[in-house]
Amino acid sequence: MRPPSRRSWRGLAAVLLTSATVIAPVAANPTTARAEPGPVFDHGRHKGKVPGTRGPLPQGFSKTRMHVKFRSDRKVRLSGAKLSAESGADVTAIQNVLKSHPTARMSRVTTRSENELIEKRLKLEKRAGRKLPDLTSWYVIDAPGGVEGLLAGLNKLPAVEIAQAVPIPVNTTAPVRRSALRNPGDEPLREHQRYRNAADSPAGGGIDADYINAIPGGKGDGITVSVIETIPLFEADAHVPIDGGPGLVAAGAGHTLRVTTAEDGRKVWATGRNLHGELGIGTTTGTKLLTPIPGLSGVTTVAAAGNFSMALKSDGSVWTWGDNTHGQLGIGNTVMRPSPVQVPGITNAVQIAAGEGGHALAVLADGTVRAWGRNSSGQLGDGTTTNRTTPVTVTGLTGVATHFGAISGGELQSMAVLTDGTVKAWGSGLEGRLGNGGTGSVTATTVPGLTNVSHVSNGLAHGLARLTDGTIKAWGRNSSGQVGDGTTTTRTTPVTVPGLTGGFWVTAGDNHSVAEVTDIYGNLVGRAWGANADGQLGDGTTTPRVAPVSMTWSAGESSARTTVAGGRHTYTVLGVIGLNSTGQLGQGDYINRLKLARMVFWYNRFNACHEDLGNRPAPGGRLRYLSEMINVPCHHGRAASHGTQVAGIIGSRDDNQAGLAGIAPNAEMQVGLDDDLVEAVQNSSPGDVMSLSIGWSSSGKHYPWELNSFDYDLIVTATANGVTVVQAAGNGDNDLDDPNDSLAKTLMDRPDSGAIIVGAGEPPSVNGSNCLGAGRPAARTAIAKPVTWWGSTHGSRVNVQGYGMCVATTGLPNAKGLTPSETDPNKMYTGTFNGTSSATPIVAGAVAALQGAAKQSGHVLPVETVRTILQRTGTPQPAGDTHHIGPLPNLRAAIAFLHGGVAAGTVHTLGVKNDGTVWAAGRNSDGQLGDGTTTWRNAPVNVEGLTGVLRTPGSVAGGDAHSVAVKADGTVWAWGQNSAGQLGDGTTTGRTTPVQVAGLTGVVAVAAGGDFSLALKSDGTVWGWGGNGSGQLGDGTTTGRTTPVQATGLTGVVSLAARGQRVMAVRSDGTVRAWGAGPLGNGATAGSSTPVTVTGLTGVVTRPGAIAVGIDHFVAVKTDGTVWTWGGNANGQLGDGTTTGRTTPVQVTGLTGVSGVGAGYWYSLAVKSDGTGAAWGHNANGQLGNGTTGGESTTPVPVTGLSGATGIASGGWFSVANRADGTIFTWGSNAAGQLADGTYTNRTTPGPVNATP
Repeated sequence: MRPPSRRSWRGLAAVLLTSATVIAPVAANPTTARAEPGPVFDHGRHKGKVPGTRGPLPQGFSKTRMHVKFRSDRKVRLSGAKLSAESGADVTAIQNVLKSHPTARMSRVTTRSENELIEKRLKLEKRAGRKLPDLTSWYVIDAPGGVEGLLAGLNKLPAVEIAQAVPIPVNTTAPVRRSALRNPGDEPLREHQRYRNAADSPAGGGIDADYINAIPGGKGDGITVSVIETIPLFEADAHVPIDGGPGLVAAGAGHTLRVTTAEDGRKVWATGRNLHGELGIGTTTGTKLLTPIPGLSGVTTVAAAGNFSMALKSDGSVWTWGDNTHGQLGIGNTVMRPSPVQVPGITNAVQIAAGEGGHALAVLADGTVRAWGRNSSGQLGDGTTTNRTTPVTVTGLTGVATHFGAISGGELQSMAVLTDGTVKAWGSGLEGRLGNGGTGSVTATTVPGLTNVSHVSNGLAHGLARLTDGTIKAWGRNSSGQVGDGTTTTRTTPVTVPGLTGGFWVTAGDNHSVAEVTDIYGNLVGRAWGANADGQLGDGTTTPRVAPVSMTWSAGESSARTTVAGGRHTYTVLGVIGLNSTGQLGQGDYINRLKLARMVFWYNRFNACHEDLGNRPAPGGRLRYLSEMINVPCHHGRAASHGTQVAGIIGSRDDNQAGLAGIAPNAEMQVGLDDDLVEAVQNSSPGDVMSLSIGWSSSGKHYPWELNSFDYDLIVTATANGVTVVQAAGNGDNDLDDPNDSLAKTLMDRPDSGAIIVGAGEPPSVNGSNCLGAGRPAARTAIAKPVTWWGSTHGSRVNVQGYGMCVATTGLPNAKGLTPSETDPNKMYTGTFNGTSSATPIVAGAVAALQGAAKQSGHVLPVETVRTILQRTGTPQPAGDTHHIGPLPNLRAAIAFLHGGVAAGTVHTLGVKNDGTVWAAGRNSDGQLGDGTTTWRNAPVNVEGLTGVLRTPGSVAGGDAHSVAVKADGTVWAWGQNSAGQLGDGTTTGRTTPVQVAGLTGVVAVAAGGDFSLALKSDGTVWGWGGNGSGQLGDGTTTGRTTPVQATGLTGVVSLAARGQRVMAVRSDGTVRAWGAGPLGNGATAGSSTPVTVTGLTGVVTRPGAIAVGIDHFVAVKTDGTVWTWGGNANGQLGDGTTTGRTTPVQVTGLTGVSGVGAGYWYSLAVKSDGTGAAWGHNANGQLGNGTTGGESTTPVPVTGLSGATGIASGGWFSVANRADGTIFTWGSNAAGQLADGTYTNRTTPGPVNATP
């Protein structure tokens, strides 16, 4: 019998999402999908209507496992085997349905306490301001006899919100077409990570991970990413292939043995104490997880007792290992052996047994018995009390049965069942352990009153026998009630254990007893009695029992005779219980279990020994496992391939000069299997990320993980906690908007879970081809049939995309295309990871990097903001592609989004909302607020008719009395005063609403001075219009322009700023140009009508928002976080501790870690990467924000109370800052209402702008 899958424990099934795997991603169309999670969804709307809730079940759903959610107000609870509810009628109704399906077993979906789950939910509800799913009302039902009848019965009950069969795991992997792969040669591996490239890179556009990684926090610092994998049951090395049945499990005093399947060669695994080498693994170091015994195979039976172990091979040989104090290994000496050794002289054994006191027994094919080891009480049956180090024949004993259970050893006694059903015993008679009235014997003697016995079992000093009619007999020591007759009186002859009928199997521990019996429904159930100090009876207590109690498990007859009692622990077909002080339960810990716990069989899904994943330094650190798995940390098998590749994309080291770099190398990573999702949700905090490259498949179509009702509730809970859940849409080439697809309708009918669903896009072709060959579709086209042999799931719910093919990441022997000659599995890399499995971690890594940068500023981003940013700033899917999967994230643009969104004219404020509209406040005498009036506003008003503006530095700008904005489509719009032609529409007519600037396209940023405007094009050129009295248009003249003209000799510009009659631009090489009124920083005091180079200034940040121009001075941030200034300094606006003007740059005193700057009338501002602010210069109106007014500061002072700021701007005498989520703060002069706080009162410290974000 193979072990039940982990999913049988929770009742779910899953699939991986490589193109060679399954399920496709789902993207959300920003114009149609909900931006926020909805209220708690009533799954009752789908009860009995959608696939999986009624029979007959379609392909893709389990026929034996299901979830049931009870209505929260009914308070249905399961504690042990006891069902309770608010109404007794509900209990009766549920029990009646379950009783009609006798093989059904219901259990909780998590081991976390109900109180813990409720407390966490209530806290989240308070924070979220809405109700959240009640996870304590979810249960899983395993029904070997089938769930279709259960579905019908349960879904009729009013207490049931929904009962639904779970999807099953399928292998829908699209195999990699090897003929299409190119040999990567010896190129550096980073070159293969095209998904890391800048969006416009000639080497192939990516998400610009390199850019964000260079920003403080932008490597995922402080963020935890949970990588959830599913269990590939189709992979041979997915789990230890343990088998169940007679003789294939054994338990000693502190260790456990398991035998694998015949297909695996009947190997042996062990866990627990190993002081004497009893695990057989070649050492004396114990383990807390199953560990393979090297070189041992072909085993048909194992036995264990005390501190030694035995194995019987199919060739009739017997092998032993462990403690050998009494010669119990049978090898002619008393030397301990930590590895199996063959017992000499035995070649035809058919059964074996081990005695707790240190002796061993073997039944030979002829029905005789051999014994060796301790013999102080005659337990070897050779007529002496002499220990034997080699086998001796039990005197006068023949006709012993050859089936398992026909022989047994106790502490000082032995017992055998003969073929005629009688029992022989020998050894000590103390406490009646031979069952013959209390007399010891050094030879085999008949146990009176026992006939028709099928098998026997011995504890330390008590015995058990199962009769062929199902009766259970017991005798011997009874101090803990181990005889089970309701007393603690020693019994020297067999007595019937009352209350047990249909006995199938018995097994004795040191001082406890366990039986498998059949109940009235024909189910195999567990009953136990005796000592229980360590919970070995499995009834949830530590109370000893003098009569049998339920062990709260049931199984089919095929699982019979798998129960084994160890010293103080018990193994059953469904789990382990009891003492775990030495790891004998195989749980990965040393915690006792009072209730059944699944022994860990599953292999590690991640090769944490890979050079790019192992020994990750702080702050990321080593991979942390959500649950125990075998082969941690190293696993080089195929089952670890998918998880290793996913983890490598997100978290590969970037500091070891090896392989490649993860998108978020500093993020902490916790990894686990799909039924660890509950733990992942509970262990995550706001700002954290969950990556789910897994999903569901049915009838060839693929769906996101949240299709399953229970997982939907988990994901809703996670997103409400501020955790960004990134799900793969799948690889089914199906449309989630298909009205004829009932499963898609199920998913789309629910409120938005808040998760980001990821589709698979075409990777870029460089020089006409990618890893799939030549003639491929355009980059970011949805991968689809028939162009590719698989297709991405698509639709309006799919939010964004990642590379769906040609993804370079950490590999293993089955995936090492980038390192074809490498023999070390820890140094292998692949360049062909694919599917939504590769797309999802690209997006998850991007989110972690983005959240890390935001957290560095003091505040993580709300989940809905993250999704909005990725959608609004991403590189779009090609127009005309009908398979909607959304844009590819662009992290450079995303960071700009965080830093941008505000601008300040001389006496008015502008802000870009997350939805692309613009608001304004302040003076409006010339219509500069754009609301169609000239009425001043002290609260935000919308700029009329203006949409599609990106929230980035330079997307809006304000002059003295006009405003400018650039749309995402590259057009420029302006409004307000136009006396100098600053609106650029070819006239000098003022406008109270936006008009388009004539002939200008391809613009990425704008700036505005007193009476002129500027635009930066994507080609790096600068264009200007409006007043030009000081040459501020940069065209070599002082002639004003009503339409744009190009600044002379200026290319490669990436950032632009202006105020008054001065302009500054940063080139891509980090140098600076300036023009207009002087001094310009070139050592002269005169101005220039063409750009001049600022002397000695290099390494200036090329990101927008890192430069600013004041009324008579300039400010710039270098890549080292220092700030440099030049120009007028009468009020200390240069921040160098003096009031001396400078014609070349000087460093601002004591200021580091700066990410953005602003400059106004004779003062300056800075925002630091930690989200705090600093200011210096003139402070007549409180614009420095330090709680004072008047005077000046020649060096920076902190802005009081400002935290979480990512962008900053200066007006004439007031200041503006924004947070990553769009919240805006203002302070300083408010004479015209420009602070947008509803008043006209100045502020000396930051205050929030109403209605932002």
